Amino acid sequence: MEKVSIIVPVYNAAEYVGKCLESVALQDYKNIEIIVVEDGSDDESPDVCKEYARRYDNIKVYHDKCGTAGAARNYGMSKAAGDYVMFVDADDYLTDNCVVSELIKKMENVDIVVGNYQRLWKNRLLDASKNSGFAGLNMNSVDFAFGGFFSIGTLSYAWAKLYRKSFLDSNKIEFGDYRYAEDKIYNYFCYIAGARYAFIDKKIYVYRRNEQSVSNTYRKDGDKDWMRIAQDLQDKIDSLNYEKKQYSQDEIENYESIVAWTIYFAAFFDGKMEYEYSTGKIRAVINLLKRYASYDLTKKYLKNPLRYTKKIPALSYKIMLGGFAFLMKCNMYGGNSLEFGLALIYSIVSVLGCGIISFYMKEQEKKINSDTYIYFQNH
Repeated sequence: MEKVSIIVPVYNAAEYVGKCLESVALQDYKNIEIIVVEDGSDDESPDVCKEYARRYDNIKVYHDKCGTAGAARNYGMSKAAGDYVMFVDADDYLTDNCVVSELIKKMENVDIVVGNYQRLWKNRLLDASKNSGFAGLNMNSVDFAFGGFFSIGTLSYAWAKLYRKSFLDSNKIEFGDYRYAEDKIYNYFCYIAGARYAFIDKKIYVYRRNEQSVSNTYRKDGDKDWMRIAQDLQDKIDSLNYEKKQYSQDEIENYESIVAWTIYFAAFFDGKMEYEYSTGKIRAVINLLKRYASYDLTKKYLKNPLRYTKKIPALSYKIMLGGFAFLMKCNMYGGNSLEFGLALIYSIVSVLGCGIISFYMKEQEKKINSDTYIYFQNH
């Protein structure tokens, strides 16, 4: 029986980590090791982890001040002896005791098996978008990539997946030392390395919305993090293509579209959050976008934004991101009256679209007594 390593990074999660560990320890798949990386918590997390290690023989607790969730997962990987790897965050949990068994069944001739998940907001379980929206598409297509990493987003997360460890090891895929979105670029790297995917149409994971978590906190210097992620992805594409010469021109353009979309989405939603949280409002947003536009990589992908946004399958996203990127281009490089006019029209449509979406989300929030989430950082 092949072995599964489940890695659980823990930091100040005493209230929730017990439920998490219980959900993985009680899986009906018998050959499991649970690697808990206790990352220097200053609450009761170490004691809780120790108690569960006493109850269950397959739980091993390691204490190491890694500093980030990504570094803690890497540390766990260094201890893992499994053929497959699963990541579970300390404040989340698996939905039932046969999750691992069902993932294993789909692992034949693939590298990653992806399940669906639910969000837990204020004691209410809410269904997230399902893999079925893109799972049946050609894995090398832009439609698959956009659905998986952006419009639906389930490929972005480290959790709700089972990874083949030999695939990760052979491609030297590790989590980067980022303040957030470390799992997004981790899965970008898996994708451009040629990962083969399978999907199960089942909710296997519960993601707990934590208002104090790093990913749910807006930062005024967030452009540094997102542009570092975009640059690291660009460097990875360039290095793989140089070393292996494995990409066709179409593949390179498809992969670079992911870089472009990451920049456009980051600038758009950071601008939205800057407007909501700043005192300077419009001026603050303009300054933020100028910072994004100052990066050489942004300049590369704004020279011809239509090249990348025309590939987006969903019309609403095509208009929203296309207009936004076009407006940024005009602001950087100048443009004729037609270009400015088109950019203005696109921007108005984008703003109206976002307004409708925001109104809908607020109405839903009233119905479920839930907080509005930061779209891009959790998507």
